Amino acid sequence: MLHRERDDSESVDPAKRGLLGRIGIATSHVSLAKLVIAVVLASVLTWLYYPERAATQPVTVHAGKDDLRALYANAADVAEGRSLAEASCSGCHGANGISDTARIPNLAGQRAAYLHLELRAYQTGARGDNDMSNAVKFLSDDALFKVAAYYASLDPAQWDAKAAQAAAVEPDPVQAGKVAAASCAGCHGETGVS
Repeated sequence: MLHRERDDSESVDPAKRGLLGRIGIATSHVSLAKLVIAVVLASVLTWLYYPERAATQPVTVHAGKDDLRALYANAADVAEGRSLAEASCSGCHGANGISDTARIPNLAGQRAAYLHLELRAYQTGARGDNDMSNAVKFLSDDALFKVAAYYASLDPAQWDAKAAQAAAVEPDPVQAGKVAAASCAGCHGETGVS
């Protein structure tokens, strides 16, 4: 049986042309451009109908225009941050941001933008209702920025290998790691996953 080419002038019942025929595209004359347009349109409509609802990690604080402000702190901001930190933070986090308490983290040398973001997270309650959220609850964002800039300007705590060796006759690497990471547990938990 020979297949005969249909002339464009012939009329075909729309019901016999199928779905493409119903939307105005003759099945024998589907062009690549029309097919690409249909696929793109379907993709856009699907994307609009099913927006991404889940992130890889929950967002705790909404990003704002001042999130990186702490990177541009000047000497006056650091000096004001120092006076705020000495009055509010040094009781727990130690002088110069180096804590003497095992479960309280060292803040010296942390990145300014990170500290500012985490202080804001404590302030909004996103990191739970605890001593930190109560400590920063009534501070202004400007004060949080300056404290973050101050701690970022400091040198981080150094691990004292001589003191660790003097305390242990035979150094146990696992125990040495636990001692070195003790202040990390305050934020990251005992297992290191907060």
